[in-house]
Amino acid sequence: MKLVNILDTYDTALLDQLSADKVDEAISLRLPQSVVVQEIVSALSSQSYISDKILYARPPAFAILNLILQSPSFMVEIEGFRTRVFFGMLYHPGIP
Repeated sequence: MKLVNILDTYDTALLDQLSADKVDEAISLRLPQSVVVQEIVSALSSQSYISDKILYARPPAFAILNLILQSPSFMVEIEGFRTRVFFGMLYHPGIP
């Protein structure tokens, strides 16, 4: 599912919360919801924004992201997810 489709289901208050550190003008200018959604998508699609967030994330964030990114279609079965995250952390202990 595309990020835009997911964000379109969120209400305005949640979008404002999500956009707080991504879209400076969202709160002060009261941008239309479609613009806020597009700005969130742009931020979340930006390698620099994501790398900054991953760099300072706490475990098991990297293990979770790695598991999802290595999976076909970027989807992971919920059953056994916790175990796979745990083993991902064991095999990559030096990675934040």
